[in-house]
Amino acid sequence: MKEKTRDRVYSILLALSAVFALGAILTLVPDRGAPWPNLLGYKSMCAFAPGSTLACALLAAVVCRLRARYIKRAALPSFVSAAVILLLAGALVWSTASWVHVKEQYADSTSSATARK
Repeated sequence: MKEKTRDRVYSILLALSAVFALGAILTLVPDRGAPWPNLLGYKSMCAFAPGSTLACALLAAVVCRLRARYIKRAALPSFVSAAVILLLAGALVWSTASWVHVKEQYADSTSSATARK
């Protein structure tokens, strides 16, 4: 790969990982207008938090790993990034399962944002 092309791809992947990291942060911003509280107990910009936070962080980690491995050719041991990615993926699975269980409290036949009685 030419140096100019490599620099361009690296910049694109860096920007993409920054967007995912910013997304992870923004999902936790409080928002009183949210339809229901997140698993952390407050209404946030994304009612799926912390699952959405973990998903964005996972995507950022994967893009960072691809960028470091194939573009930068960093010598970081594979097990370090693999461990982080697996930890984030496991936390995402746990969070999603927990969210489904908690979300059942707010579901009825008319709206997904109405609390059950």
